[in-house]
Amino acid sequence: MSDRYETEIRTELRDKNLTQPEIKKAHKAKRTEMLEIFRKRAMGDDVKEYEEQLNTILKQKYEVIKKSQCDEMREVLKEALDKKFEEFNEKLENKEYKSYIDLISDLKTIKLDREKDYTDDFSRDVLHEYMFQKLASSTEGLVDDLISNLSQDSVYFLKWDF
Repeated sequence: MSDRYETEIRTELRDKNLTQPEIKKAHKAKRTEMLEIFRKRAMGDDVKEYEEQLNTILKQKYEVIKKSQCDEMREVLKEALDKKFEEFNEKLENKEYKSYIDLISDLKTIKLDREKDYTDDFSRDVLHEYMFQKLASSTEGLVDDLISNLSQDSVYFLKWDF
């Protein structure tokens, strides 16, 4: 029964980029279906015990499937973000950012554009993680250069507010 669950849920989720709530909803529906089939076929005194064992096994399989789906979804989201970051990276490489405000403006635009598409918590977490990693690697010396070129009065107003 648990193998059937795994086969059917993987088939149902294949090639779909589902959010975590959608994956959970698919799992609950498939788990309910499998438990109903089990109850129809079950006989004997230990049915309740076996049903609990089956439910535990289905939950374990769900966790494995959810993790693999999330890993796949993370890669899809990162590919989309890579495309958005291409222009930003080109500007960084060409040293086109003359001020901190220009840099932050572009980053906020990227973030706000993507947040419209990424409505669930998992997707937003991926977005924020990705942006943090990109900024850490892309802007390594840039912020220091920008700050050193600003006057002392200007430095007071700098803040990372995203």
